[in-house]
Amino acid sequence: MGKVICTGFSQVTQDREIQNFFLRGKQLCKQISTTIYDILEENDVPLGMSSDQNLTKSTVAPFSEQFMLYVIGILSGLGLSGYGAGLSTTMRRDISAMYASFITKTGAFVEDGLNLMIEREWMEQPPKIADRKG
Repeated sequence: MGKVICTGFSQVTQDREIQNFFLRGKQLCKQISTTIYDILEENDVPLGMSSDQNLTKSTVAPFSEQFMLYVIGILSGLGLSGYGAGLSTTMRRDISAMYASFITKTGAFVEDGLNLMIEREWMEQPPKIADRKG
């Protein structure tokens, strides 16, 4: 789902930096999906169909770029929650490492999206902890 949404949003945005962010999200989703599908296939688990066929060629934005970035941030946060839940319940070392990798990559992606929103003044910078050492 994330790959399709990032692809669709990248088609309709006018801002090149935001478009590149969505394309990066698409690639991240593709990497994660491929990794998961490889493990499922290796273990003879049946694979479901992709939802890519539902994507249109529209270039008309249904939402503002601000809202699209916000949606991607929320969905990425949900993904992180899922990876954390998966990590906490697996007993296989290889799967734990896979989830940890997903968390690291998705966390960096979310942070970059947040920084894009802060740069455009669409979101305030989150509060920081006071530096009590200096």
